[in-house]
Amino acid sequence: MTKKVFIAICVAGIIQSSVVLLYSQAKNNVEQLIQDMGLLEYAPDENASLEDLLSLIRSDAWAMVSQNQKERIKAAFLKQLRHGVGLVGRVESEEGRRHLMLLGQISAELKDPLMVPILVDGVASAYFKDALVAIGRPAISMLVKRFGDKTMAGTAIGKRAILDILGQMGISVAGGRKDVHELLAKACEDKNARVRMSAVRALGEIGDDTFIPMLEKIALNDSGFYDTTIATSSSRSYFVRDTAIGSVEKIKKRISNVQNKR
Repeated sequence: MTKKVFIAICVAGIIQSSVVLLYSQAKNNVEQLIQDMGLLEYAPDENASLEDLLSLIRSDAWAMVSQNQKERIKAAFLKQLRHGVGLVGRVESEEGRRHLMLLGQISAELKDPLMVPILVDGVASAYFKDALVAIGRPAISMLVKRFGDKTMAGTAIGKRAILDILGQMGISVAGGRKDVHELLAKACEDKNARVRMSAVRALGEIGDDTFIPMLEKIALNDSGFYDTTIATSSSRSYFVRDTAIGSVEKIKKRISNVQNKR
């Protein structure tokens, strides 16, 4: 055996030992994390375990976590998420807001469809919108179903949030779906002008050319406005109409870009 071969074998052995040690440490750390998350289930101001979990998911060490441990982590996290959503609108402390933000960030990383009903319960909170966008298609049916119901999703803020989420998903995810198009068309007639504006904006993101006539009609006739005053003069700004004009331009530009690529 040559000296070079001997050294190579020794190095390989050291690397293998290091990997085994790192795996063992990661496994023990994950077990402790699962325990901590269970203990902190109803302590929203304690964010250490959530911060550790977010760091773990975003690191290379997440690939070393066993499937069984990942399922246990998700189960513990779902309990925290369910409790956290119940705090929406009642959290005032900085730590409490940090707690909700961490729940939203972890949800966006895990992208587990099982989280969708819970996240929709708190859809009016900005903390959970990105998570629903990240989950994508598996969330659409629930968002459409819950739009306008008697929960938070049925408030004007909740409706606008759902419309914004669908719009952010874009045409590649939400486009071409009959249920989404029907919802957006209905929302364009909502009694709340800001809900109508969100619907019109979403149409610009995921609508096709079949919606242009409706948008052009909205651009001419929608009654939503707010008064603006500059110096001694005042005027009305029809913000829904302006949004409709922008959506028409966006759809036409998208169609033009597709045609130019052919």
